[in-house]
Amino acid sequence: MIKNIQAFFGKYKILLILGSVALVLLVIFLSALASPPRQEHISPPLLFKNQEDVLSNFPSYLQTEINKTTEEEVEQLPNRKEKITREDGGSQYSFFSADAGRNNVVVTKNNIAV
Repeated sequence: MIKNIQAFFGKYKILLILGSVALVLLVIFLSALASPPRQEHISPPLLFKNQEDVLSNFPSYLQTEINKTTEEEVEQLPNRKEKITREDGGSQYSFFSADAGRNNVVVTKNNIAV
């Protein structure tokens, strides 16, 4: 009887291995279908350093109008980061932005926003 079993396994060894692998893959596939997908909470990237500075600055910054807003009005806007005097005699005012790598900028020339 043992010889019969050895002869059977000798003949069909490859089929038994392939059948076992197929059965394992079928079980894995069916278990993946049965379980709901995991949902991980991913926070959006924070683009700015201080949200309060950005949000408090936007309303006044957005009121700046080209050829209407004076340099004095620009100087009074809150949360100004810096003022640079340009080579052409104008001024450049930098304000906080939602993008931490890029500032909101107002340029004035002859005491008016351009």
